[in-house]
Amino acid sequence: MKTDYAMDEVQKKTNSFLGVSDLTDNKLIWRQLVAELVGTFLLVAIGVASCITINAGSSPQTTSIAICFGLLVGSIVLLEIFICIDDNKI
Repeated sequence: MKTDYAMDEVQKKTNSFLGVSDLTDNKLIWRQLVAELVGTFLLVAIGVASCITINAGSSPQTTSIAICFGLLVGSIVLLEIFICIDDNKI
């Protein structure tokens, strides 16, 4: 019986070390993961879209790309503040 107890302790330490307990103990993990996925998708999709040119002669300026990324991050922060998408704070 002593060996089973020691094995349970090793398993608990292993689960806490690997972060399994973070996934199983947190009840809002799926909501947080979806919010992270949507935010990352918006940042990458809109950010990359600001770098694409339709005509060869009209390439986007560095300033317009920077403004696009800045407005996007600002709008995500406003969504975070006013709608409370996630329980975590920035």
